[in-house]
Amino acid sequence: MPSNAQIDGLGDRLRKGISFTDDDLTQLDEYRVSFRDAYDAVMRVCQSLGFEPTGRFGKSTRSVIAKLKREHVRLAQIQDIVGCRIVLSVTGADAITKQDEAVKVILEAFQRSGIATKVYDRRSAPSHGYRAVHIVALPDGKPVDSDKDGSATLVCGGSRTRSRCDWQRREVWKREPICARFGQSFKSICD
Repeated sequence: MPSNAQIDGLGDRLRKGISFTDDDLTQLDEYRVSFRDAYDAVMRVCQSLGFEPTGRFGKSTRSVIAKLKREHVRLAQIQDIVGCRIVLSVTGADAITKQDEAVKVILEAFQRSGIATKVYDRRSAPSHGYRAVHIVALPDGKPVDSDKDGSATLVCGGSRTRSRCDWQRREVWKREPICARFGQSFKSICD
């Protein structure tokens, strides 16, 4: 496994976009694969709670490069190389309360499993268009991203989990065609 300095060097070459090679792309693929066990651990915990998480194993090369350019982070700092999403079918006045309850259950399950977590509540302070609760779970020190949209997004050991209600998910869906056409920098327009 490459060191953080080597991973960050790869990230610098990808961000600059002028001198990366096929070997760099192979190294990026190997880096993504290194998150497999963390991703599997997060999915197991979410499934054990009765949730039906959907997952994304490995952020695309294009998305990694866009994030490196947009957020000026090091590759080793990206917390959503892999991710899962849990969609909660909740509406009405108690949707946020139900979302909070689901996040609490998920956090308790990670704690029982010995998985460290970080929580980012983007509902009141959106970031790059995200209005959800993100749980970054760190099994084996690898972050995993999960979504709770009416759902939750968890980040565990390199994975993020995001928690959104149906209305929050609809807001994201409205912006996606704009981002697809004009670029990811348009995500934050509605923040």
